[in-house]
Amino acid sequence: MEKRHLVKRLTKSWSMWIGMRKDLFLVFGFWVMVFGLLAGCAEDIRSERFVSSKRMMLPAEFWGQNFSQTTGRFEKMERYGDGWEMKFERVSLVVRALEGTGWQLSWLTYRPMEHRPSYAVVGGRFVTNVMVEETRDTVSFIRGGERLLVAKREARIRWTKGTKDILVQKGGFRRRGESFCLTFGLDGRAVLGLAEKPSSLNLRGQSLTFYNRDTYKYQRGTDPLYLSVPFVLLWEPGSTVGVFLDNPAQSFWDLGAKDSRILGMGALEGETIVYLWEDRHPAGVIQAYTSLTGKPALPPLWAFGYQQSRFSYFPDRRVMEIATNFRVKNLPADVIYLDIDFMDGRRSFTYDTNRFSDPERLLRDLHQLGFKVVTIIDPGIAIRKGYMPYETGIKADVFVKRTNGMYAQGTVWPGICVFPDYTLPRAREWWGNLYRDFVRMGFDGFWNDMNEPSVFNGPDGSLERTALHDDFGRISPHSRVHNVYGLTMAQATYEGLERLVPQRRPFVLSRAGFAGIQRYAFVWTGDNSASWDHLKLNLSMVLNLGLSGVGLAGADIGGYTGTPSEELFIRWMQMGVFLPLVRNHTEQGTAPQEPWAFGERAEDIVRRYLFVRYRMIPLWYTLAYQASLTGLPLVRPLLWEGGPLSDEGFLVGRDVVVFPVLEKGQKEIRQELPEGIFVEWSSLRAYRSSFTWEVTLENIPVLVRVGSVIPLANLPQTALMEGKPLAEVLQTSDTRIRSTADLEELALWVVGGGSGGGELFWDDGVSQAYRQGQMKYILYRWEETEAGATLTGNVLSGRGGSSLPIRWIVIQPAREPASVELENKRVSFVFTNNTLVIPIGKENLYQDFVLNIFYKGGKR
Repeated sequence: MEKRHLVKRLTKSWSMWIGMRKDLFLVFGFWVMVFGLLAGCAEDIRSERFVSSKRMMLPAEFWGQNFSQTTGRFEKMERYGDGWEMKFERVSLVVRALEGTGWQLSWLTYRPMEHRPSYAVVGGRFVTNVMVEETRDTVSFIRGGERLLVAKREARIRWTKGTKDILVQKGGFRRRGESFCLTFGLDGRAVLGLAEKPSSLNLRGQSLTFYNRDTYKYQRGTDPLYLSVPFVLLWEPGSTVGVFLDNPAQSFWDLGAKDSRILGMGALEGETIVYLWEDRHPAGVIQAYTSLTGKPALPPLWAFGYQQSRFSYFPDRRVMEIATNFRVKNLPADVIYLDIDFMDGRRSFTYDTNRFSDPERLLRDLHQLGFKVVTIIDPGIAIRKGYMPYETGIKADVFVKRTNGMYAQGTVWPGICVFPDYTLPRAREWWGNLYRDFVRMGFDGFWNDMNEPSVFNGPDGSLERTALHDDFGRISPHSRVHNVYGLTMAQATYEGLERLVPQRRPFVLSRAGFAGIQRYAFVWTGDNSASWDHLKLNLSMVLNLGLSGVGLAGADIGGYTGTPSEELFIRWMQMGVFLPLVRNHTEQGTAPQEPWAFGERAEDIVRRYLFVRYRMIPLWYTLAYQASLTGLPLVRPLLWEGGPLSDEGFLVGRDVVVFPVLEKGQKEIRQELPEGIFVEWSSLRAYRSSFTWEVTLENIPVLVRVGSVIPLANLPQTALMEGKPLAEVLQTSDTRIRSTADLEELALWVVGGGSGGGELFWDDGVSQAYRQGQMKYILYRWEETEAGATLTGNVLSGRGGSSLPIRWIVIQPAREPASVELENKRVSFVFTNNTLVIPIGKENLYQDFVLNIFYKGGKR
């Protein structure tokens, strides 16, 4: 690459001089080539201490190796800092207990350190209130009702609670060179999590690897993809075990492929640091895992609006045409994207003055239409004299280097590039500061793409494995930190935006990442396809991302490659509005994919579902706030609430069940339900345990739990007063709703027929003031008896008010009331079609309150 770079800069006279001395240069070139090959071999030999292979290993190759090196004989056990070290002949096993729940197990071939730096781990404390029992053959670590037993022969683990085995290691710790593997019993458990694998929800029976990779047009079973989260949930009713391998090198997971009874995991190199948790419910394990790796940051409110993208919208008048069409056609939307054709020569942090003559004016015009604008930023920095990121990066010495001290290079969109070393703190600070001009220009968010990193002419489509990174001062090869490249890029972007605009919450969308990516970014599932199978994969991948701690996720609606049919696009939009990230994106060369591109019928259906999305924004925002506290996913598999192990339906939060239509021409949906009673949103029929629904193109079935309290926005008064079903109320068009900025009032929607509750979080939607208590987080409780019902609101936290008043309380289905009292004062109401509507005047429902409803014929 360096030679090609220099040749491009030879002058014509230099070329002529070479031509005149062709013979001399042929001889000279031959010896240069010989010495170059010898030097390359020497560099390869030097690099062997870092990595044994220059290409990505396949799972079959990894598991086909003979892992013959064992721990050796047991020598002694002693306290070591906040843990215990079991010293074996060839390895030390360090056991630490996590505060609350969980264990850290570290199999180390070097002298253990009390605190190893980690890109994934930002929380968690170790505790020492553990009883240790040593016998001739075992060492047991005991706390509460659980026992972690380690055999002195091969350091095998057996973890029990009471009389039940939680996790049993089937083979000892094994090594082959720098590679290692561990095996555990799977028993009858399903295998969930592991981020975005294009497969069904239950991954059992597969053999997978993690090595972030730009995988264009991936299909079911393609592996690996863009993002690595080596955190798995082993689930069975009543018990969930979580296993996290904190190693950013290429790792391997055999999920019962070789032996259906065995879970195998290992890595090519790096540290063997494993965390274990167990809880009766997946929520307990995910909360513990995200306490370790970080909770998702609360995004701005507008991030939950509809987002329109394409590779690419240009020039500026085309961007305005798209944005204006959304407003003219009464299609609510919040975000429009500018892809790489916004750039000058596809170089990050530049813009094409021919296509975008005045980007500041363009952004102002888009803002006036109610749009936020997100642009793409890639990590590859073009080698170009006078290009500011390149010049300043060279001066700051922040690019990845080869073992010979020269910068690692590779070809990406703008040509030959160098790549920032985001593991280097000063490189992250330098990178974050590069956003200053674009922030000043008016961009609202940033899209980090190609950050696996993708290198068109690189080995396995990425940087060479021997390139060097700072890695906490350890100077490690790229292969050892490959999977954190996207994570650290997102970190640099997020932290830079926090510095540049401290009063505003950043919005970052990242394609690649590692465990902990939830701290900085939304993610999407990459270059999917316009097919029915990818519609199904969209759902299972987003569900497993959520179970991996990455709750802010979505997929390109309609598919990135190819063009969907009208039916497929409608079904994708109907499902997409019920997922955290709702973004429509497609590649260059495909047919138009905006909501109006498929005809009036599709446009009308999509419009109705966009209004569903916008009226449910308060629920999405509340779930996002709860996720920032707990780490729990916003959308969840049906098993979360006692339903089946299925990826044909899902939960939004706890109380809303969505059954998308996933098959072409599907006529009927038959599904098992989670535990409880649910009301279908259009017919208002109640269902328990199972559900059957006749499919129409216009709608998909959505069911809401009896007793739930759902926060909604901008409900249409006419439809309310007529007692229309929830589906019709949410789908009613309203020209006043263009974006989330147009939400003016809130409502509490109660599903009558039983007791339950809900929550509401609200603040200004953009600033960091909520961290100082400028918000309200309210718990609602609905109690219903034969005589009447009571709705109570209790402020859990926050001292600030909200600019959006709560104007309606709606109960549907409802019994006819005799009277309604708010804080012991009678209030007016409307009852029609089994729907009770209670208008709220000047009363402040952002404080504790009690609403009593007295049914006709009931005893007070």
